[in-house]
Amino acid sequence: MKKFVTLLLITLVSAIGMEINANTALATDTLVVKPVLMDSATNSEVDTLAMSVIAPELKWDVVGGKSVTVKPNYLFIPLIFEQYPTDSLVAASDANGAFMSGLNLDVADEWLNKSLEERNSVSKLRFDAMVNRPQNVQYNEKDLPEPPKSKVIKADPSKRSVTIEERTFENVPTAQSEKVKVRNWIHSFSASVQVSQAYLSENWYQGGENNVNVLGDFVWNVKLNPNVYKKLLFENTVQYKVSVNSASQDSIRGYTISQDQFQINTKLGYKAIKNWYYSTNLRFKTQLLNNYKINTRDMKASVLSPADLNIGVGMTYSTALKNSKLKFDLSLSPLSMDMKLCREIKKIDPTSFGIESGKHVKASFGSNVEAKMTWQLSREMIWTSRLFAFTDYENVQGDWENTLNFTINKYLSTRIYVHLRYDNSVDKHDTWKYWQFNEILSFGFNYRFSM
Repeated sequence: MKKFVTLLLITLVSAIGMEINANTALATDTLVVKPVLMDSATNSEVDTLAMSVIAPELKWDVVGGKSVTVKPNYLFIPLIFEQYPTDSLVAASDANGAFMSGLNLDVADEWLNKSLEERNSVSKLRFDAMVNRPQNVQYNEKDLPEPPKSKVIKADPSKRSVTIEERTFENVPTAQSEKVKVRNWIHSFSASVQVSQAYLSENWYQGGENNVNVLGDFVWNVKLNPNVYKKLLFENTVQYKVSVNSASQDSIRGYTISQDQFQINTKLGYKAIKNWYYSTNLRFKTQLLNNYKINTRDMKASVLSPADLNIGVGMTYSTALKNSKLKFDLSLSPLSMDMKLCREIKKIDPTSFGIESGKHVKASFGSNVEAKMTWQLSREMIWTSRLFAFTDYENVQGDWENTLNFTINKYLSTRIYVHLRYDNSVDKHDTWKYWQFNEILSFGFNYRFSM
């Protein structure tokens, strides 16, 4: 209460001044104020004091019945968010645009010019304080319970007139808070259909054959929002790749299937430390179409022939740069189970998939490692790489897939796909040994969205 009375008293005094007589009852009271003169204070001192919201302190003694006039400086009252007076009388100019320190009123107006200059300096200091350190502004002139009347002085040098008008505040609408919907799951989907085609006339001098190749790639990914569930890792990916090529040498069907892969990947983890998670990984893949040898009805592959299921338990490292141009995941599973399945053992030789003759299933226990990377090399170029390897400490099976996608526009792209595979559980090839290789260069339609 004492501070409020003191603040109110000083505010009134700053406007009209006050004369204190020694014979009054105030002779026994003490009002403590720390005086700082504008003429002697340095800029740093004034700036520091301008930031203060505490009323100035001044101590005076009444001696010999003399009276003292106290007029506190406007600089030291609490900061109030207010408009800077850009139309100050001091900032006047003559007809030629030259700056004038004051108005020529044909009277002794030095006192007025000095007072206006001092007031303008104080206003500038307070305005700078509000702009540079807004956290120290405790009040808003518009929102005070009983806002004081704010006056605006307007001068018209051509008419040598000065008018004082009350400044009005525009109705500022209150910002409406919107309810933000939390997205627990993040979905993304991409689809691409790449086509390559060649046509040759029958009498083309170098020979050759007409051909059409179609490559489809469809990916759907859903994962738990890491910004909401910071300690959980849960991601599912469903992908289907198919490549069909025209084959004039196949008189029975006229086409061949060079790639047919349906794959599901699931990852579940709980955060251990920083970017490491205790995790469980599941990978399942098979093909959906029947595939035959050229010019025969001998089946090479079909649904669940083959099929591969791998489950691993271990640790996962997941990281992404802040600009999201590089994402990297590494899963290490010291405990892993790999199961191979061949459903059509009467039509397909299971030994071509590493399964013993006459059996449908082969289960192996060992360890696996999987690394995935997505790197946006530029706005138009994205490199995606995936490396997977499993070993039961007797045989090794590994896949390394790389896709380099060049975006032409929103719907067109060119893609290079390279798949290198190693599996020493199958029969050894004369040329490639245990290695297998697949490469596709294509151009076509591309579409993707996320939600």
